[in-house]
Amino acid sequence: MPRIRIRSPDPTDRPPGLVVPHRPNSYYFANEPNAEAKARLASVAISGSEVRLRASTPWPGCFLPWRVVNVTASGNILASLNKHVASESGEGIPQRRRRKGKKARIATRKKVAAEKERLHEDAMRKQDKEIQEKIKRAKKNREKKIKQRERNKRKKAEATGSPTLKNDGMANDDGEDA
Repeated sequence: MPRIRIRSPDPTDRPPGLVVPHRPNSYYFANEPNAEAKARLASVAISGSEVRLRASTPWPGCFLPWRVVNVTASGNILASLNKHVASESGEGIPQRRRRKGKKARIATRKKVAAEKERLHEDAMRKQDKEIQEKIKRAKKNREKKIKQRERNKRKKAEATGSPTLKNDGMANDDGEDA
């Protein structure tokens, strides 16, 4: 918001009178206009009602919605034809995005880093758990294969009638000694 500071000139620094006293009076004061000057002034002069009429009509090619048309005493921006401005209170004016302060940016950076680290640790834990499960399954499958081989050997031994594997003290899946 633009601020305008109006200061009166200090009365002690120069004598009272015109700002630049060595200029001629015609620079500051106009004489009574003659007939030709009156005619020129009348040809370019417009009335107050005509000024109001022209102010209410839009000018083609001059409509720029981003341009400030009026600034009120409170500093709120009003644009007579701007669609973004909802009211004089400033609602609906698109605000510029502000950058956070240094401390807030550092805190955000730390939060993001902590979240990233947590996600990384979770992924590592999950991966370790999957590896442990794979090892456990492989061990279980290996034991099953060994038991299956032993069962197959026993069945062959029973079918052939060889007593070599019959009484080795191993139990079947049924819980009986073979």
